[in-house]
Amino acid sequence: MFIAIGIVAIIFLLLLLLLCLLLPVKIYCNFAYEDEITVFIKGNIAGIPVITYDKKFDRDFEFLQQEEEVWKETVESLKNVINKKRNIKIGGKSIFQQFKKVRVESFQWHTIIGLEDAATTGMVTGALWSIKGGLLAAVDQLFYLDTRPNFDIATHFNEAVFQSTCECIFSIRLGQAMSTLRKINKSTG
Repeated sequence: MFIAIGIVAIIFLLLLLLLCLLLPVKIYCNFAYEDEITVFIKGNIAGIPVITYDKKFDRDFEFLQQEEEVWKETVESLKNVINKKRNIKIGGKSIFQQFKKVRVESFQWHTIIGLEDAATTGMVTGALWSIKGGLLAAVDQLFYLDTRPNFDIATHFNEAVFQSTCECIFSIRLGQAMSTLRKINKSTG
């Protein structure tokens, strides 16, 4: 009798564990710039909020006033970190190939730009489209796109204005996230 109850309890616990590993983890991100930069990130597991980050930054960023040499060193340092991580192999695959398990459920980026000179506004708008296109290509290479991203740029000629809002939702199953983190920790020592 006790053996049967024990077996049923073990099966129940295994099914409960399997169900927990299939739970979706969703990360909601919202970045906005108007007069200040607003960053909002919320993480949910099965619809239950686990972490929330909400911060506003003033327009006067001290880090933007750094010397050119500091910026060059920072960019070189980031390149080195990315190249080192790119070479990490997990089960014969690059670490970046593990990101394909992450689904991008929504990706919207809306920008309003205007400068006092119409020709300059046109050139800057073209540069912004290039940046957004490059970012979309990188996101498409790294993650699995569930839906087509929604990008747009509205121009205001003869008026100085810049506003931008980026909203995205990423999701992954809890079991996949745990497995990938375990593999990364194991491979990096």
